Amino acid sequence: MKPTRWTVALYMALVFACGGVVGAFAHRLYTVSGVSANVGQRNPEEFRRRFMADLKSRLQLSDDQAAKLSGIMDETRMRVRAARVTIEPELQKIRDDQKQSATHP
Repeated sequence: MKPTRWTVALYMALVFACGGVVGAFAHRLYTVSGVSANVGQRNPEEFRRRFMADLKSRLQLSDDQAAKLSGIMDETRMRVRAARVTIEPELQKIRDDQKQSATHP
């Protein structure tokens, strides 16, 4: 049985429509961001307050435990800052060497 003109046209329209649907989904997949990370807009103290509140509620911490956790976070913050102070000059030297190598091959 030979397909009629209308059958061929219907198949072509169906293939065209499927291509449009797949194209629309692909466009949405690659252009719409799924995560809105506003890290730059949040200050560190606000982040810490929310983080502590989240941990306190999820882990059901007492006030004493939350205070100890806050102390641990303070100590960790100071240690990380001290490490950055000692590491940053070396990192800057590496960056400067890279720029020097890139401008004078």
